[in-house]
Amino acid sequence: MIASLRGKILFKKPGEVVIEAGGVGYRALMAERSWNNLGPKGSEVFVFTYLVVREDAMQLFAFETWEEREIFSVLIGVSGIGPKTALGILSQLSLDELVQALVTENLNLLTSINGIGKKTAQRLVVELKDKLSVESGAAVQVAAADSHPSGGSKLQEVIEALVALGYPQLTAARAAQAAYRALGEEAEVQQLIKEALKQTRNLEVNS
Repeated sequence: MIASLRGKILFKKPGEVVIEAGGVGYRALMAERSWNNLGPKGSEVFVFTYLVVREDAMQLFAFETWEEREIFSVLIGVSGIGPKTALGILSQLSLDELVQALVTENLNLLTSINGIGKKTAQRLVVELKDKLSVESGAAVQVAAADSHPSGGSKLQEVIEALVALGYPQLTAARAAQAAYRALGEEAEVQQLIKEALKQTRNLEVNS
């Protein structure tokens, strides 16, 4: 199996790249978050890859990190989640955000992803909640919250409070996560909400 590629970018368009390695051009699909971090055409690049083999085709997928590749492989193991849907999930949510949504069972955030309905979101939570909270090194803070008796529920309360104030689910989730990291698991919900409100302003400035 092709596990990684190092070479020159021959061609790129949103979500797709062709990398020349050893005189061969490899076409691969990528999540938009990772694709956005690629250099321009002609630059050198290193990516991890995952080859999906089907009866009628073989498709290569490229990833910025090994962790992203591994979570992709877990996602496509869930019934109803194909490779393109998995890429869509990784395009719209960071690894931290995905694990947070699973840990807190935030179906509203999961169903905000294009192509993910309520039943699929529930299936993702049931099958991946524990698995991703353990495997995702990027989500150490979220996993730690889940190990605390009230960590996951605190995050959910903060998210719900921000949504009630009119913030979109994704903004609320990102702000809640940032607040939890800033204040730690011992912070009270009201403290986290105040910090999350500050974080929403930072998100607006950086968006």
